[in-house]
Amino acid sequence: MNKYSSWASVPDHLKTKTQLGKLGKRLAKGQKPAAKKTGGKGPFKLYDINEAVDKRTPSPAQLAALDKARIAAEAANRCAHCGINFGRRGRYRHRYNHVDGYICADCVARHEERIDARRLLAEGFVVLDTETTGLDEQAEIVSIGIIDHTGQVLLDRLVRPTQPIPAEVIDIHGITNEAVADAPTMADIYDEVRYLLEGQTVVIYNAAFDVRLLDQSLRAHQIKNLLQIENTYCAMEAAKTYLNRERWLSLVNAADYFDLPTTGAHGAIADCRMTLGVIKGMADADH
Repeated sequence: MNKYSSWASVPDHLKTKTQLGKLGKRLAKGQKPAAKKTGGKGPFKLYDINEAVDKRTPSPAQLAALDKARIAAEAANRCAHCGINFGRRGRYRHRYNHVDGYICADCVARHEERIDARRLLAEGFVVLDTETTGLDEQAEIVSIGIIDHTGQVLLDRLVRPTQPIPAEVIDIHGITNEAVADAPTMADIYDEVRYLLEGQTVVIYNAAFDVRLLDQSLRAHQIKNLLQIENTYCAMEAAKTYLNRERWLSLVNAADYFDLPTTGAHGAIADCRMTLGVIKGMADADH
C-alpha cells in the first residue's frame, strides 16, 4: 500500500471517504483503501475514486424519515416549555406545567419561584419597605411601611432620624426635614415594629438593604436589643431568578415586567404594594 507524507503528493484519483462524499460518491461494496496519507493529523485512508460508486438518491419515504428525525433532534435540543435552544444551558427531565420533556434551567428556576410565591400567599406574610436618609452605613430610616399579604396597611409612619435628610435624597422620595421634625423616632416605634415583624415571614424588595437600615436606625438610638427577623424573603432576588438575567437587565425593576402601577413610587406603602404585586405576579401567571 502506497503511503504519502503530504497532501500535495497524493494523486488526484485518491480521496478520503469525506472527500468522496462531497463529490457525490460512496465506497463500493468491499472497496479497500488504495493508499494512506501519513503525518499531520493522519493517517488517512485513501480510496480510488474510479472504484467508488455514485451515492443513491434517497426515496421519498427515506427523505420523510430523515426530515422527521431532524425535527425530533431539533426538538430534543430545545426546552419543551419555552422553546429556547439549550446550547450550553443545563437541561432537566422535568414535568413542568403539564409539559413532559427536557426543560431548561431557567424554566425550572422560574417554576420553583412560582411555587414559592404561591406558598407564601397561602401561608401569609408581611411586606416591609423603608425610605431613608441615604444608602451608606450611617443612613437611617425616615419612613416605614408594613402591609400584610392581603394589602391591609399595618404601619405607615414617618420617622425622625438623628441626622438631616440630604437634599439629593429628598428629591428622590420627597420626604423633607420639616415633614419629620415632629415624627416619632425609631426608638419610639420600636415595640410596634417588633410586634409586627418578629415571628413573621417578612417579604422585602431588597431584603439586605432594609434589614441593614433597620439595624442602623436602632443603633443610632443606642437600642441594643435589635429586631430578630428570622425569616426574610427577598422579592428582588426571587424576581431576578424568575425573569432570568436577560429579561432582568432590560428592566428598571420587576414592576415593569408585571405591569404594576408605579404611582407613589418611593413611598413606603406604595412600594410595599408593588412588592406584593411582584409576589402575586410570580404566583398567578405563566409569564
